[in-house]
Amino acid sequence: MDLLQNRVRRVQEKMGQEQVDLLLLGPTSNLFYLTGLTTVADERLQLGVVSAQGGVHLLLPEMYRNIAEGPQAFWELSTWQDGENLSGKLQGLLGRPPKVAIDETMRAEHLMLLLPHLQGAQLVPASQVIQECRIYKDALEVQAIREACALVDQVVLDVIPLMREGMTEVQLAWQLERLCREHGAQGPSFHPIVGFGPGGADPHHDAGDIPLERNQMVVMDFGAKWNHYCSDITRTVCFGSATEEMRKVYNLVLQANRAAFQAAKVGVPCEAVDAAARKVITDGGYGPYFVHRTGHGLGLDIHEEAYIVQGSTRPLAKGMVFSVEPGIYLPGRFGVRIEDLAAMGDHQAECLNNCPRELVETDRL
Repeated sequence: MDLLQNRVRRVQEKMGQEQVDLLLLGPTSNLFYLTGLTTVADERLQLGVVSAQGGVHLLLPEMYRNIAEGPQAFWELSTWQDGENLSGKLQGLLGRPPKVAIDETMRAEHLMLLLPHLQGAQLVPASQVIQECRIYKDALEVQAIREACALVDQVVLDVIPLMREGMTEVQLAWQLERLCREHGAQGPSFHPIVGFGPGGADPHHDAGDIPLERNQMVVMDFGAKWNHYCSDITRTVCFGSATEEMRKVYNLVLQANRAAFQAAKVGVPCEAVDAAARKVITDGGYGPYFVHRTGHGLGLDIHEEAYIVQGSTRPLAKGMVFSVEPGIYLPGRFGVRIEDLAAMGDHQAECLNNCPRELVETDRL
């Protein structure tokens, strides 16, 4: 509980710096980060109110009273019944604060309930006060991500022998989800991305009923949640035997992945890591086919600050965790992406994934 209260205090300090009076949170990862409560996000209003000068107040449906009450609760709790008019409770809870930070991922219908009580207030995004706390993971958070990475590392090794000619992208995606669950994951970090051959040339390919053919590249991008924290990995394998160009492209992407890790040192701007990966691919003649940023932060959410992208001058610092995922995508032919997670230590990045990165050709197994 001290951990959560310390997080609240850090957020309140940031609120003071930004002159924010209230922080309003929906049932999102932000609220979990500060309270440890897990509820089901639906049409019922759930609201966390953090005061810069006071404490935390939760307004929840009555159905959540049992999990929100108890000796662990350091917040004030109000509940409401289905069908109840919430105007009076919201007015008493919110007052007329001058400056309010609002969770960007709050449902629009809930925001509309709040807006009449926030007239005249300056509204700013909650990320302005909370992302600067969440971006730096503590040792327990890094350990949870490390364990989530170990889980997906094993899933990669387990799924390759299950590949069969004629199986579909959807079927392979399901095998990834099933294996994650069997290894103890709370669930997937996101819906797996699986692309066979030409499908792999679309970075966010939607898995379909496309059958697997021999000598195709197979892109698998997936993750698992462990203790509420996400992992994210991409491995590309060849079902059969790779052509000379497939091997060339694969090796370039692998070199770009390694170059990014070598560039990731404390104090280095995020864009320098992106530039290091991009230079390898550009020098290899495939620059126009690397069509996305090199990486993104993650933690409770699959995409968080910091972003490893051109234009981001944010310096890398201890506690940041982010993906390194360069790729080359040849439209109508095949794609290659190799993704690992990096955790910044005192001086440089540690790779949290240990799954082999060398090109796997199933004909050689």
